[in-house]
Amino acid sequence: MNPESPGPLFIFPPTEVPIGTIKIYTNEMISIVVSHLPDDTWGAVENLCSHDNGTLGEGYLQNNLVICPRHGAAFDCVSGAAKSLPAVRSISAYSVSLQDNGYMAIDHQASA
Repeated sequence: MNPESPGPLFIFPPTEVPIGTIKIYTNEMISIVVSHLPDDTWGAVENLCSHDNGTLGEGYLQNNLVICPRHGAAFDCVSGAAKSLPAVRSISAYSVSLQDNGYMAIDHQASA
């Protein structure tokens, strides 16, 4: 993402991501996976597995982990931490907030 962009990146309404699912958001600068966790909280991480460059958004959510469809690597949906082999390197994570305009927003600065 462009770190010089002002303000949050508005992505989509939270109703588009039911509890227990993930959804990909992509624009010309970034591709992220937004997770609606079982406890009704949110996470967002980059849409690229650090092990083999698999598209994480084609995987699935298991508790608070997004599972890569290629080799089963697991990443924490909030922190981006690698939680199982074959991945050993964390991925970028982004803070998610619900806005008054009815959309979710992603912070432009990655936390990892």
